[in-house]
Amino acid sequence: MYVIGGAPDSWEQRLKAAELWAGDPAVVSHQSAGALWGYDGVKPGMIQLLTTGTGRDVPPGIVVHRTKLLARRDWGLYKGFRVTSMARTLFDLAAVVDPATFEAAAESALRKNDHLYDDLIDRLGELGEQGRNGITVVRQFLAERGPELAATESVLETHFLRLIRTSGLPEPTRQFRVWIDGVCVARFDFAYPLELKLGIRLNGKNHLRPERWENDQRQSNALQLSGWLVLDFTWKDVLERPHDVMATLRRAYGIAAGGAR
Repeated sequence: MYVIGGAPDSWEQRLKAAELWAGDPAVVSHQSAGALWGYDGVKPGMIQLLTTGTGRDVPPGIVVHRTKLLARRDWGLYKGFRVTSMARTLFDLAAVVDPATFEAAAESALRKNDHLYDDLIDRLGELGEQGRNGITVVRQFLAERGPELAATESVLETHFLRLIRTSGLPEPTRQFRVWIDGVCVARFDFAYPLELKLGIRLNGKNHLRPERWENDQRQSNALQLSGWLVLDFTWKDVLERPHDVMATLRRAYGIAAGGAR
């Protein structure tokens, strides 16, 4: 790894050293940019840059991606780095990560920026014409979700949503609030509302805190009295027992729709 001024002791210091080595017009990109932006599923570690500059010897530990064109709107300053924009970072990620990782990153990016969907649509035309890798992944993601859907709120929710698409069931409503007598008594991560009244909660570690657990119990009582069928799944359920989770969901959907127990 190329080092400036001694051995850096953090990923961000190593990244800054690489940026200084590369100079203009290089910017932090791909997984490195995704980690800087805090996208779900993208962890710090890799040192990646994007540049329109000509080839030169690259120090070990740095990955340099080269492009013919880097529009000014495709990069900016963030956390003291020259880094690809939120939208451009997603286009670059789509070319180098699997679709599940891309979707988790994209959903978290949409959560951070209300205008990002429009930015992605805007950039899709120009970047798509360049024949870039990953364009199909981005285009399919945008077409499937549309601008009106709420972003998932965690990697767990995105994993669960991808599971539902393999189940044969319709896609549920995201972040659905239940109102009883003018009071919001619960917000489901996913729900099949209206006549089905089937709600799904995904329980991370924060649900283990005593006050959160007690609140969940109060919610469950109010929901059951109002005719809701509630399913709770954990991270371990979704990641390690996906077939069981989907079997349970299908059965619950059948019950909610009036099928036999």
